Amino acid sequence: MSEPSKKVSEAKATQRDRMGAAFRRTPAAADVAAPETITSAPHPAAPRVKPVRSTIDLEPDLHQRLKVWTAQESVKLSEVFRALVAQLLEDPALADKVRRLIRESKAQ
Repeated sequence: MSEPSKKVSEAKATQRDRMGAAFRRTPAAADVAAPETITSAPHPAAPRVKPVRSTIDLEPDLHQRLKVWTAQESVKLSEVFRALVAQLLEDPALADKVRRLIRESKAQ
């Protein structure tokens, strides 16, 4: 066996051994308690503080216009979305307007 193919074979064997060990450590489905039987942890989990990433799809024209606006205002796109979401959640009139716009766009 040539030297490069021997290294590849050894790497595959090592990876296979690691995967096998990982599978052996994973509890079987029968060993895992049903969700309703799991008791709460003695120490509650700390609240998440790291921001959560969200991805949205925009029409190209809307995206371009938004990018131009953010450049003119010298603000980041993420700042705009955070401000808009905060307003949506705090302002019932704005929330109603958004609901109406969504219904209208679905009807078209």
